Amino acid sequence: YFKQIAKTISDTDELLLFGPADINEKFKKELSEYYKSLFGKLKAVKKADSMTENQMKAYVKDFFRQE
Repeated sequence: YFKQIAKTISDTDELLLFGPADINEKFKKELSEYYKSLFGKLKAVKKADSMTENQMKAYVKDFFRQE
């Protein structure tokens, strides 16, 4: 599962992980152990409630606008 996600996002410039529960922390650990180049692009890991697609887009825009 994580392998497919890592492959899909391999060409990203920056990475923000967010979501409910602790899956984002597990993915962060996976990145740090097996995908060092992606881990280096990780800007933050945030807890967030379930969101619609539009809410997710707004969340990401707001996050990177503040950087």
